[in-house]
Amino acid sequence: MLGSDAATHSAKQRLLVTGVGGLLGLPLAMLAAQRFSEVVGTTHSTSIDIPGVRTTPIDLCSPGAIERIIDRHRPDCVINCAAITDLERCEREPAEAYAVNRDAAQALAVVAAARDIRLIHISTDAVFDGSAGPYRETDLPSPVNIYGDSKWEAEQVTLAADPRALVVRTCLFGWSAQGNRSLAEFFVSRLEAGDEVLGYTDAFFSPLATTHLAQLLLRLLGDREQSGLLHLASRDAMSKYQFGRNIARQFGWDAGLVLARERSAAAESTLRGAQLALATDRARDALGEELPSVSEGIGELHRLHVNGHREHLRALEPDPSKKESAHACTDR
Repeated sequence: MLGSDAATHSAKQRLLVTGVGGLLGLPLAMLAAQRFSEVVGTTHSTSIDIPGVRTTPIDLCSPGAIERIIDRHRPDCVINCAAITDLERCEREPAEAYAVNRDAAQALAVVAAARDIRLIHISTDAVFDGSAGPYRETDLPSPVNIYGDSKWEAEQVTLAADPRALVVRTCLFGWSAQGNRSLAEFFVSRLEAGDEVLGYTDAFFSPLATTHLAQLLLRLLGDREQSGLLHLASRDAMSKYQFGRNIARQFGWDAGLVLARERSAAAESTLRGAQLALATDRARDALGEELPSVSEGIGELHRLHVNGHREHLRALEPDPSKKESAHACTDR
């Protein structure tokens, strides 16, 4: 599964990945470096050295910055992983959230359309209010927080500027260079220390492992027939409580350390959707196969752990204390 590269791309093509220091951008760039003649990755505040990838710092919101980097590197394809994904930060700094999540995405789509560059823009399940999942591409978004609204507006301006672009809604988990970018890492850090951790029993999602998502995105790059909205998520869904317990079992830890709690009983400063599963029928038809399950993704997380992937990623960042705070694609 996920091994076919049929109709993907020419080995002579060049790829630009924005937000390359983030949860998705990093494994995506690492995988792409094996398949493209040149991969360029943009960062905002993180210094990171990725073998086979030319990384360059850039403020995507700076006037003319996107045109300059596109004209300098002349990519054939762009995958936009750059975003402010911290929900609380988006609420505190809405102007910056809309500037990075929406305005930079629009500027990138304008340039991509004008230069006939294949564009994939990464969006989120948070464009929905979480009242009636699983959601299809045809369901009308109704975000409940600034992050979701900024990403929903980004989808609209991206496709208005470049109707040939592919906007991928997803939810993801995996290992990061910083070690604290995904819900999976949150559970792992607590469980491997032997600490109890709360898991919501009434919050459902369909997260996809970052390495699985990266493989799927590279396959879709070469299929220009695919445009508009597409949901790339696990083919099933589970509660975050069950997600934590499954991680514990996969890693050989005590699943009893994951304590059940209802999100509705928790005091949260930012509204979050409860039923955010994404339907993946269209993606299944486009790819010709079922997408991975959540359990398969957890198995992939463990496989990478056994192979030392977590330590390898951390070694890529000279100063792990620095955060890719403005342009990182991570999950909620």
